Amino acid sequence: MATFSEMMQFADGKDRCIMYTGWLFASLSGAILPCFIFMLGPVFDSFGPGNDPKETRDQVRIVCSIMGGLALGIAITGFFQYSLTIEASARITAKFKSQYLRAILRQESSWFDLINYNELSARLTKETLSISRAIGEKYS
Repeated sequence: MATFSEMMQFADGKDRCIMYTGWLFASLSGAILPCFIFMLGPVFDSFGPGNDPKETRDQVRIVCSIMGGLALGIAITGFFQYSLTIEASARITAKFKSQYLRAILRQESSWFDLINYNELSARLTKETLSISRAIGEKYS
């Protein structure tokens, strides 16, 4: 398995900016999740004995609205996290694929006698796809 720095050597400034922005959205999404636990306390407190049913319903409605807003925030930040990290990994993979193809084309002609040329394109696609998945899944 390649290290992070080995995978990011093909990234330029824009790729890194996209990846860091995706990570920022990931951290925001992760920070919103614990807020749901804090919202459940007032709901349980409102069901105590002697509480007015109208007040209980109003308090539960307010908390549910807040939780709906939090869920919307998670959906939005999760979307941006996923799309930005996938775009960055696709851009990095395209650069890697280009460099890999250049390295293949720089080989001596006798090297192609030893290698099945029909296998080269499949191998190029397979290896770059596995790298793209590794960047997108491991670091998103």
